[in-house]
Amino acid sequence: MEQGKIHISRSQFKEEFENLENLRVFQLDQPRAAMIWEKYIDQQARGYFKLPSDHWLVMSKEHTLGQWQNDYNSDRWERIKAILDKDLDWAEEDKIWFMISKALILETNWSTFK
Repeated sequence: MEQGKIHISRSQFKEEFENLENLRVFQLDQPRAAMIWEKYIDQQARGYFKLPSDHWLVMSKEHTLGQWQNDYNSDRWERIKAILDKDLDWAEEDKIWFMISKALILETNWSTFK
C-alpha cells in the first residue's frame, strides 16, 4: 500500500462500506489530502463551503448523469452501472477522489464501481 493511505477497513468510515476486505478504497492521511486539495481545488479554503463565490468550482455548471437516484435507493445497481457506463468513458485504473474537505479525501479507482 502506498504511503499516506489508510485502507477504509481501518478508518472511521468502515461502517459505511460492505465487503471491506475486497474494496480498494482508502482514506488519505491529512498531509496527502491537503497536498491534493491544494493542487486541484484551492490553497486557502479548507472545504467547498469556504471557497470564494468566484472560484472555478463554485461557478462550474452542474452535470447530471441520468436519473439514478431511485435506482440507488432501491439497490438496483445494474441500472446505475448502465447509466455510468453510458455517460462516462473512464478506464478501470482511473483514480477517483471524493473530496470532502482539505483534510478528508477518500480515494479509489473506477474499477471499484464496475
